[in-house]
Amino acid sequence: MGDIKLPGLPDVSGLALQDKQLRDFLIAVKTTLEKLTGADPKSNPALMNLLNAYSSNVVVSNKIHKFGDATNYTQIGPKGVISMHGDARPETFLEGIAITGRGASAPTERLDEAPFLSFTFVIGNDTHQTFEVPYQMDYSANAYIKIHWYTHLSQTDDEVQWQVSYSPVSEYGGAINAAPTTVPSGDIACPAQWEIQETLLATIPGGTLEDHDIIGLEVSRIDIDDGTDPTLNSIHLLSIEFEYYVNKLGEAA
Repeated sequence: MGDIKLPGLPDVSGLALQDKQLRDFLIAVKTTLEKLTGADPKSNPALMNLLNAYSSNVVVSNKIHKFGDATNYTQIGPKGVISMHGDARPETFLEGIAITGRGASAPTERLDEAPFLSFTFVIGNDTHQTFEVPYQMDYSANAYIKIHWYTHLSQTDDEVQWQVSYSPVSEYGGAINAAPTTVPSGDIACPAQWEIQETLLATIPGGTLEDHDIIGLEVSRIDIDDGTDPTLNSIHLLSIEFEYYVNKLGEAA
């Protein structure tokens, strides 16, 4: 193959500072091409690795940078706001939402397994919590309310039923007296002695929550539908978890 012809490669050294990533890339490609004489670019592994990595992972359009593929990618906008899509969204949670023991029928604080703090729930006990949804969450995706609980006795043949009631209300003038959504868990077999059990109480459908919503929730222990109740004062709640997906960092003006 003859010498590579370079048809008027542009001078890219004067691109604006905010285009530094693109500028540096183009300078590297231009410099490498100028050094190639009489060889197919595909025979230069360093160049091809650079081109392949850049072209397959980054799309630059109007100063918007995307890293990933067509479905799963992270985007950096012109003002530096980062948004994540598909598998690029990390799943995270508000863990250990405070169990204050406050409720219409409050559970009893338990410190027998220190340093863990838990609350002993008998049938009819409940606890109430209020928190604001995180700004960075993906409101189009499902969110989840879960609990962590255990028993200090060996009673895996016995069953427990939990229930959650929740109500999201906008902090911008929303009315807090709207009827909540109530979801019973159904009967759940007790875990092995001392083992923590994670239980999904409710799935909040994507599109239900909005920016700056305040969520009020009540977690309670209710009668089982069938089966055998565990020993009195043997079921203990460790924490409530609000699990969600993150899809942004920063806020565009």
